Amino acid sequence: MSDFESQSFDRSLPLGQPARTGRRPAAIDWDRINGPPVVPPKGWGERIGAVVIKLLKWAVLLVLGPLVCYAVAGGVGAWLPVNEGFKLAADGVEIFIYSGNTQCDLILPIKTAEKDWSHQLDMKPDRSVSHIAIGWADRALCNGSKAQHDLEIETVIKAMLFPTDAVMHVRCVSKPYTSAQTMGVKISPQQYQQLCEYIEGSFDSDSPLASVSHDDHGQIFPATGKHHLFNTCNNWIGEAMKAGGIKVGRFTPLPKTVFWHLPN
Repeated sequence: MSDFESQSFDRSLPLGQPARTGRRPAAIDWDRINGPPVVPPKGWGERIGAVVIKLLKWAVLLVLGPLVCYAVAGGVGAWLPVNEGFKLAADGVEIFIYSGNTQCDLILPIKTAEKDWSHQLDMKPDRSVSHIAIGWADRALCNGSKAQHDLEIETVIKAMLFPTDAVMHVRCVSKPYTSAQTMGVKISPQQYQQLCEYIEGSFDSDSPLASVSHDDHGQIFPATGKHHLFNTCNNWIGEAMKAGGIKVGRFTPLPKTVFWHLPN
């Protein structure tokens, strides 16, 4: 018998069709043969919408990116302290530090053996008050003729992004109490003298500004320095605390950060 005759065939299959081997034939790769599917062109509305979405994404990144960096820098700067050897004085002058969301003050006794603020600022407080609140701020933001919620957004942006004139706002107050926004610290007479000297150096004049009024119980004085994003009212509080030998962060542009290193 020849080799051809010895081969076995599946007679159930049509002539010329190979016998089944148990393996499925490979699937046809239509993506390779035909290429990627044809995407119908977008209309003008879809194109404009896609451009607007991209612009909004970039706008969010351009706004949030610097804000996040600023917040991180402010947090790290406030976390790194100066005057690490500071201790509360057993017998000294008690001062209060106020740091709110939009304003901050140093609240000091009106008259002590080291300093008489009523004499320097020519103020005549009544008997119901015992302290004086002094702060440094942007001149436009400190205009008391407008409430905080009435301030124009352009004024706020200008005060933060551009160097603007600064003022000292001063008003007589009663003795405050410790709260989430106010903390009392007792310092030595020498430290208090150093603190007062720094505050005095922030006044550009002892004559109040007649054209700007803070409120019915305060006055506004021209101040040294310029207000901007990296030199805020909280920065001024931090620098004053440094001058007074009080433990505080190296860079404190954000509210409440001046409290981080004070003893509870």
